[in-house]
Amino acid sequence: VPLPPVERRRLQLLGPERLLLGDVESEHDDWRRERVRSLVGFLVVHPDTTRDAVMAALWPAADEESARRSLRSTLNLLLGVLEEGRTGGDAAYFVRADSARLRLGGNDRLEVDVWRFDDLLEEADRLERDGAPTLARERLLAATELYRGDLLAGIQEGEWLHVERQRLHVRFVATAVRAGELLLAHGRNDEAIALASRTITVEPWSEPAHA
Repeated sequence: VPLPPVERRRLQLLGPERLLLGDVESEHDDWRRERVRSLVGFLVVHPDTTRDAVMAALWPAADEESARRSLRSTLNLLLGVLEEGRTGGDAAYFVRADSARLRLGGNDRLEVDVWRFDDLLEEADRLERDGAPTLARERLLAATELYRGDLLAGIQEGEWLHVERQRLHVRFVATAVRAGELLLAHGRNDEAIALASRTITVEPWSEPAHA
């Protein structure tokens, strides 16, 4: 039975990648490895996936045997980063693995900004449908605060990353524009202007943000 770590893990992947153990940023040497950060990013986007899907995304040019070795090695490094102090015989808490699948779990000890961003926007959408725009506005503003930049900004682009990066980019712009509209409706003009300026920095071609 995997034992939960004492401290919560916080993954910040919207912008430069950060891993916090409690309130302390990890300085683990292996966290600096791009493949380790790519693997955890892929698992955040695809929390229940197959080993074959991971290999195809992260090592598309490698033959099957080389890709399997690379995945096995990178997974071991990631487990060492996420679960410092875990011995080789202990079951992993955050990444459950079998011969075919990988699953990112342990959500009671793991916070991920990407997941929270999407959750906040779903809450905001529900609140707007329920006729509570003020509450929706606060969810939208909280979501914009989470967005520090492109998903996995320090990672070389792959097709899987490009698709998810664009999804979140587009969603941030739409979120910021709607939050700005709601700020204006309540007379919070300076905040709306600041948010619009930030949105234009992220997406210079957004006509709604310019408006």
